[in-house]
Amino acid sequence: MQRVDSYMRSRHASRAWVITTSDFTPDGRDEARITNVIIMNGQDLLQSLELYYPGRFCL
Repeated sequence: MQRVDSYMRSRHASRAWVITTSDFTPDGRDEARITNVIIMNGQDLLQSLELYYPGRFCL
């Protein structure tokens, strides 16, 4: 998260996302909150994909 935050700042980006197919540790979630990095875990990713591609991904 710190590296993503650093890249975001050095490139003057307004947002940064980190997406994983598994999950984030409590420390990772906390760091994302502190640095305003948007995170998405595997379950959230599948739910989002299901909205746009119904029935194509297993939930």
